[in-house]
Amino acid sequence: MHVSLAVLACTLLISNGSNAGNRDEIPATLEYRSPVGLGSEKVVMISGKQVIRTLYGGVDAGGLFYGGDSTPISDDGRFAAIDQIEAGFVELPDGSSKLHEVAYCNLVDLHNGCVVVRETGQFCGGRFTKEGKWNNPLYPDLDLTKPTATAIEYADRVVWPADSPDASLENLLACDPPGAANKVAYKKILDLNVFNMSQKQRQIIEALIN
Repeated sequence: MHVSLAVLACTLLISNGSNAGNRDEIPATLEYRSPVGLGSEKVVMISGKQVIRTLYGGVDAGGLFYGGDSTPISDDGRFAAIDQIEAGFVELPDGSSKLHEVAYCNLVDLHNGCVVVRETGQFCGGRFTKEGKWNNPLYPDLDLTKPTATAIEYADRVVWPADSPDASLENLLACDPPGAANKVAYKKILDLNVFNMSQKQRQIIEALIN
């Protein structure tokens, strides 16, 4: 479990308590850390001096992050398009190998750290409109304010976890945090062990829903 899950859980616990401020109204700023060449292994989201989430990557582990100060951000400051490039060598029929790269883009809600969507190809050639939408040829009706997967959908096995930032337990907590409307769904997620959670992860979820 990345440290970021525990950090995110603490943020949610604080937000649910009596000292909750207006953190979710303050878009986070991005810090690219742990440089490797021109890329970075981490993107840290900070809102009001508080780390709300850290995205992790690597050359052959989801990809290094690129962008820095040139990261596209919507006019209202709520969403960011964070680029990743994953690289590795593929073996050719003649026994030689060739470097293969795949470019991804993560559209992130800077209010809560939710990776709303992670895609590749033509989708990443889109841009933010003045209305805060992502203009792209693949999903013209994409609503960035709605999570791509909810606790209820995971509980009902409509969607499944995957080894990707947008299909992780950490992302679910950021996009659809535990509350009265999905408490039963989170209990079902625990019962079914949907995310193959460790004991520590289970304790975090239990603390959030109780």
